[in-house]
Amino acid sequence: MNRFAKQKSWSLQSTTNTSTSTSTINNRTRRLFNNNNARNHGYRNKLKYVALVNILLVSAAVYLFHVQSSPTSTVPLADLENLSGFGAGLGAVDVGNSVRRTNGDKTYAAVTDNNETPSPVDKKDSSDDANDPSSTSQTDASNVETEAEPPDNKESVADKKEGAGDAAKNKTPPSVDKKKGQDTADLEKNGKKPLNIVLLYADDWNFKTLGALNPFVKTPHIDEMAKNGVLFTHNCVTTSICMVSRATLYTGQYASRHKNYLPGDEVMYEEGVWNSTLFSLLAANGYHNGMVGKWHHYDPPEGTFETFKNYYADHYIKRDGKERHITELNEEDAIEFLDSRPDDKPFALMVSFFATHAEDGTVDQYRPQDRSKHLYANETVPIPRTATEKHFKAMPHFLQNPENYGRSRWEERYSTPELYQTMMKKTYRMATEVDTACGVIIEKLKEQKLLDSTIVIFTTDNGNLLGEHGLAEKWYPYEESIRVPLVVMDPRMSKEIHNTRNDEFTLSIDLAPTLLQAANIDVPEVMQGRDIAPLYTFSTEGEEKSKKPWRKEFYYEWFTGHKVHLPSSLALVRKDWKYILWPEYDTEELFELRADPDEERNIFKQHTAGILILS
Repeated sequence: MNRFAKQKSWSLQSTTNTSTSTSTINNRTRRLFNNNNARNHGYRNKLKYVALVNILLVSAAVYLFHVQSSPTSTVPLADLENLSGFGAGLGAVDVGNSVRRTNGDKTYAAVTDNNETPSPVDKKDSSDDANDPSSTSQTDASNVETEAEPPDNKESVADKKEGAGDAAKNKTPPSVDKKKGQDTADLEKNGKKPLNIVLLYADDWNFKTLGALNPFVKTPHIDEMAKNGVLFTHNCVTTSICMVSRATLYTGQYASRHKNYLPGDEVMYEEGVWNSTLFSLLAANGYHNGMVGKWHHYDPPEGTFETFKNYYADHYIKRDGKERHITELNEEDAIEFLDSRPDDKPFALMVSFFATHAEDGTVDQYRPQDRSKHLYANETVPIPRTATEKHFKAMPHFLQNPENYGRSRWEERYSTPELYQTMMKKTYRMATEVDTACGVIIEKLKEQKLLDSTIVIFTTDNGNLLGEHGLAEKWYPYEESIRVPLVVMDPRMSKEIHNTRNDEFTLSIDLAPTLLQAANIDVPEVMQGRDIAPLYTFSTEGEEKSKKPWRKEFYYEWFTGHKVHLPSSLALVRKDWKYILWPEYDTEELFELRADPDEERNIFKQHTAGILILS
């Protein structure tokens, strides 16, 4: 029997006893994580979600979960939106069905088309794209181990660098129940036709990479989108890393539920799972689907996409014998899809840019196009006020370890003022190049007279620390890592809503439900996000934004890293407070964001003797 199968089950019982000390609760919390440190190995049986009272005299709380392990199955995390909220003391909720199968110390990857049992793969430390077996380049500055290509993936790395990988157009596996010959009329509800979908999905942009929120950066076309739509200023990801966040986009679920943590984790492709994901549902309901650029997982089941071109990891890729910049190819492939799509079917196009992601492990890190070299050339990039040695020394001690990836990549990119200017100018040039491509794509939609029938969304997979706190990259629950741009143009939006900003918390789990509702497709119960359209499909003359109250806080999770390189972190995020737990180091942080938006002062130690008063 697996060594975790005998683990004794326990749960925190509901209580309203306000005399419970924080230290007692913290001991329970720490025991919870210590006893369940096997998360990185995929062993799960019961997953319970706990609203845990933890901090003194502040309007914050943290969602924690209880795991009892078994080698046979797992149950996913509770739906955050269905919990009754804070203030009810401690409560645990059991939900969901088994979605994961393991066998001893091996975890099975995606099922094969012929229903044979796939080969088990060992789980390894994950940091970024370098770990992805479908990546075109697997170099990494920190020598992270990589996975082999899956045995059922016929496409070679060379093919991917040529932009190959189109999904077969005639074969449909059982997991994609495609409705042959379905037309737009079948999706009409209450006289409303389903919208076409264009998702412009960038890589590693924090909220400061958008010109509308940071005037230094030149993104005029995305800024124009905001003028013709809505800019969400507090859009966040629930896990800040490329692979996991993209699986959240596809599934509409937290990582704790979709369980695609590492290379080889392809739970979302299993029978009974993939048919409840975004692009599978669109395909099953007659949509003509296309994906060009970075997918970041094994290729999806055949029949999901009519056009599927999966390429990334290098900024320059050889196609037709020529070195081409990846953003240039993203734009070209998107236009080709729009020009070749059928006129009698709704379509969904995901343009998945690789920029502004770095080429990890290379000297240059960022390689924009030659035509962009003049951009920012005579300007000085503002240095974040927290990019100082003093701020770095105030970080938790384990983040100061030179072996921590956040710090080691800071050394490669931002360790001197000259290097900082060089790297940031190249980063912003690549952002402007993505913006230019977005402008070309939107112009094509105008030319084809599609803007009145198409929802267009610009967002990104995760944020990026650009020297703040003496760190680089993502992973951690700090603002620059978790807050990302979200701009929506939707023909259902009244013109009086155009050029407005919305500061509600929207999340990466909301994208799939939002797009499915735009397509008049029912949202599966397994999805944990919400359709955000009610936040902008109303009149400014007094109509309520939403019949259902919107979220005031959300749970952040990252627990698939390495204790030294990428320590696990959990957080409860609100606009006024942020609570962070580093379970592997028995460390907690508390920031009063209203007074300390740059997260400079951890005040948790000031409040360890009392109890939390919930608002």
